[in-house]
Amino acid sequence: MRQNLFGSPVNARGDVLGCSQCPLDKARNTRKIQGLTRITGRRAMLWAEAPDAEDNRNNLELSGDAGRLLWDALVPLGLSRDSFDIQNTVRCRPVNPDGSGRAPAKRELQCCAPFNDQALKLNRGEADVHLVLGDIAGEQLLGSAYRRDTPVMWHAPFDGYVVAVPEPGYIL
Repeated sequence: MRQNLFGSPVNARGDVLGCSQCPLDKARNTRKIQGLTRITGRRAMLWAEAPDAEDNRNNLELSGDAGRLLWDALVPLGLSRDSFDIQNTVRCRPVNPDGSGRAPAKRELQCCAPFNDQALKLNRGEADVHLVLGDIAGEQLLGSAYRRDTPVMWHAPFDGYVVAVPEPGYIL
């Protein structure tokens, strides 16, 4: 089976995995936060791992405690939500049976990979910088090019720089 740029399987016709193949598609009390309509070709893209509970309630990426921490840290640098095209590498909140959040599973990451491709296309290569929050998002987007010990790098497939930082939820 062939793979696309992000390592997602595609069949011979080029059909990629998506929501209908994802274990999170039927998860209770979770929303798909694709945010693709909010991509306008900004000069920076921000990539998070997955929505948290408040993001899920608000139907908006990085609107919970972790997001507030991030935006508060970026304001002194002259950056705000409007500075970025924002995406989660997994569009639904991964949850345990008890409703608590968890890291996304490999299959969930694979199923969302086509949306990452679509987000990059919608940005039209305008992003000079991709701010990537956390190891899971870094590995999902960059594959073997992701290195925890190289927080700033040029990534030719994006035709831009990648700045990899810990996810804000890690600090909380």
